[in-house]
Amino acid sequence: MRIAISTGGGDAPGLNAVIRAAALSAINRGWEVLGIKRGFAGLMGEDEVITLTKDSVRGIAHMGGTILRSTNRGNPFFYPRKQADGTYKEEDRSDELMENANRSASTRSSRSAVTAHSTLRAGCATRE
Repeated sequence: MRIAISTGGGDAPGLNAVIRAAALSAINRGWEVLGIKRGFAGLMGEDEVITLTKDSVRGIAHMGGTILRSTNRGNPFFYPRKQADGTYKEEDRSDELMENANRSASTRSSRSAVTAHSTLRAGCATRE
């Protein structure tokens, strides 16, 4: 099994402790754990998706903020995109999320890909 951890909204005390506890609990069950940096930006390919290991979460519980960084965006599907004239325009990028989900679903059934898309559109993003 593979799970992903993402943080969003403003930083809150204890986020790193929660990331550490969730990662260690999953790792101890034999699961692979991914950390999505900057929330939906990581899912959109604008930041990294990293593997969380026992070593990478060691010693983070006392640190402030979040090792995954967070984003405080209102709508995760609308992102500014630079236009040819240098201005920015907000565009709905949910279709790009669908394409990314389908690419990562190459080993899953088509039904799972549809489920992943529905989940992403609902705002509860996961990544396999």
